[in-house]
Amino acid sequence: MIYTDPQTRKRYSVDKRSMDFLYDMDGDSAIAEEAVPVIGDWVDYTGSGTVNSRSQQQHAGITNTLFGTEAWVEGAKLPDLDQTGNNKATTRRRVKRVLVKLDGNTKT
Repeated sequence: MIYTDPQTRKRYSVDKRSMDFLYDMDGDSAIAEEAVPVIGDWVDYTGSGTVNSRSQQQHAGITNTLFGTEAWVEGAKLPDLDQTGNNKATTRRRVKRVLVKLDGNTKT
């Protein structure tokens, strides 16, 4: 049986006796990755991070990349953003995993 992802139009070969399957989303980072809020240390299937919540809270106000420059003194702000516009200090990106139930319901 061939399953076609409705978003990326990629095809997957699935045994017709299976009831569901899980795959990593493939494509552009805006579609294939999800933003996850970072609260302290984290561990998941993509690896682990070492930002503890204390240092994250202490440096939460210093997300302006112009901090300490003449432009900052004049009021300019340039936050440190990722490719989809989320704040890098409080979120991270990871590959989206899609669970497909072959009875027609799809969860991401």
